[in-house]
Amino acid sequence: MNPYHILNVDKDSTQEEIKAAYQRLRSSSHPDRGGEASMFDKIQKAYEILSDSERRKQFDLHGETEFKPDNIHEEIGSLFLQCLNHSDPVKAVKEINQMNRHRTQSQVASLKQQIKGYKKKVSRIRKKGEGLNFLKEVVEIQIRNSQQAIKKGEELIDLCNRIEAVLNDYSFDPDESEQKPVFITGLSINY
Repeated sequence: MNPYHILNVDKDSTQEEIKAAYQRLRSSSHPDRGGEASMFDKIQKAYEILSDSERRKQFDLHGETEFKPDNIHEEIGSLFLQCLNHSDPVKAVKEINQMNRHRTQSQVASLKQQIKGYKKKVSRIRKKGEGLNFLKEVVEIQIRNSQQAIKKGEELIDLCNRIEAVLNDYSFDPDESEQKPVFITGLSINY
């Protein structure tokens, strides 16, 4: 559900514009006036999201209609369960977290470089005559999309840093009976 589409408003609409659109749609779709109850409920829910600055921000960042609190322990628990068959699941989760952070940092750096190049070139795109400069608009949309991806990437990096801080308080004691011998050129090494 996209609350902007339901209320037929733009992302940069003011609270007054959102409220006016909501009131207009609410009265025309009210079930007592022949409107459909399910559509009326959608309009109500869309307004609840867009009139609450935190919920609106959450939707703008993540495309989710419900505010979901950050639950770092749930994320760590999920990763830990996936790594439980590893000889040291705590170490495995730390390694996965570190790889995710490094990969995301690399992607964010790449996007920043890409935006830098786009910004240099967008100012040089000219259209003969009047009207919309379609090519410039395409590049500017790509810049905005990349900026949103950077923001999400930076949030993921922050999450990885917080996961690492929590995991630093944990270790895993190996079970001696679970260690398997590995033979390398005649030598037996336990891992």
